[in-house]
Amino acid sequence: MTSVTEKKGAKTRSAGRFGVRYGRKSRKLLADIEEKMHADYKCENCGNPGVRRIGAGIWQCRKCSHTFTGGAYVPNTSAGLTAERSLVRSSESAKE
Repeated sequence: MTSVTEKKGAKTRSAGRFGVRYGRKSRKLLADIEEKMHADYKCENCGNPGVRRIGAGIWQCRKCSHTFTGGAYVPNTSAGLTAERSLVRSSESAKE
């Protein structure tokens, strides 16, 4: 039989530190955000999967020390990717 602490950690993930406070939905959303924030992301400069978050929207590669801006919780947001695609398309059409 598993102990209470094992069940608590497995179900609540990183938000288990809050216990029963703040409500289930808030703790779940926080755990989802923290999971994305601490995941491994590839560096756009060297390709190494060692990008870490320095602050809100500031990301740095641990290998090549390349610092760049991105989203608050993930290096590339969906809005940023859409803007990048439209810039590439407009620059291609300007060249033609």
